[in-house]
Amino acid sequence: LCSGDSDGIIRVTAEGGKAPYKYWITPGTEINNDGVFENLSQGSYVIKITDASTCGDTLITDTILMNAPSPLIIDSVTVGPVVCNGGRGSITIHVSGGTLPYEGSIDGDGSFTSSLTFSNLIAGSYTPAVRDNNSCITVYPVPVNIINPPPIQIDSISITDVTGCFGDSNGSLYVSASGGWNNIEYSLDGVQYQTENLFSNITGGSKTLYIRDSLGCILTIDTIVVNQPPQ
Repeated sequence: LCSGDSDGIIRVTAEGGKAPYKYWITPGTEINNDGVFENLSQGSYVIKITDASTCGDTLITDTILMNAPSPLIIDSVTVGPVVCNGGRGSITIHVSGGTLPYEGSIDGDGSFTSSLTFSNLIAGSYTPAVRDNNSCITVYPVPVNIINPPPIQIDSISITDVTGCFGDSNGSLYVSASGGWNNIEYSLDGVQYQTENLFSNITGGSKTLYIRDSLGCILTIDTIVVNQPPQ
């Protein structure tokens, strides 16, 4: 049932002549009286038959071809990466050979499903495998890793409070961040972003800081307070 297995069977039935019959197979050394040859691998076999009326002379010779399915192969594995830290990725298994339909697994030869695509996967190491309709199993030779990208993180932050009068706009906020997918941008409204990490001429009060990387992953800090004189 699976390529490379030795589970094939040839059954030969003779008629005519004088029973009992003797059967033998080449390649191989087995001789029997029932014409059943088991545990055969793919290949070409010659069956010879004699009956009781001969002196060991071959009466019948026939060649039988034992076929097998093509090997079940995992051609490749496609990984859908985690875009933002803590997100989810995917794995798709590309298969050929064997006997349709296929079932897929990402924990080796453990649990199989009818799909070859696995979504919503956390970062980690997975072992893709496939099983065909004859229960033949192929396991991908190397683990497949879904990488969790580095988080965006605050390296430093500095606040200059408003001086003068309540409502003045002479405060400032300096922030330095790293991580993510580089090209860090900053915003105080979540709409307009800038590469400059200094916000000048801001009023007092609570501020929400948005930090975005080149793939759109955003770190939100909503606990920033710029002090100002009382009203």
